[in-house]
Amino acid sequence: EFGHPEWIDFPREGNNWSMWYARRQWSLVMDKNLRYRHLANFDRAMINCVESHDNFYLRKGQKIHIDENNMIMIFERDGLFFCFNFHPANSVSDYEFEVPGGKFELVLDSDAAVFGGYKRVAGDQQYFALQRPSGMHLSIYLPCRTALVLQKIN
Repeated sequence: EFGHPEWIDFPREGNNWSMWYARRQWSLVMDKNLRYRHLANFDRAMINCVESHDNFYLRKGQKIHIDENNMIMIFERDGLFFCFNFHPANSVSDYEFEVPGGKFELVLDSDAAVFGGYKRVAGDQQYFALQRPSGMHLSIYLPCRTALVLQKIN
């Protein structure tokens, strides 16, 4: 829906082949009263995140964890761990999932202020894998309706 303030109606016989509602309005990004700039910032950051990994498109994603009760999904692709909390209201503290050992950093946070989010996760923090009986785990705060992308840094 980016750049579409109303609806999309491609040229057709029923609208007399009009292009009026078939155009994107890229100027909406510049309007400080609208949130389109946040979506544009997120789109740019997401593309930069993926393009910074040369093999991203060559590798397949691997499911790490699915939690239907908490509405959380975590998968890994080319060393990036994508953590999604789809729950509309429940944020989860100290949420653990299995990772290779080491130190991790946050490389993308959909809840960041630049994306119009609430800035509930500190962007500069590092995460350390913890030894558990079942293997190495990462413990994170995963706010509701957010996506975090982490990468191993050592």
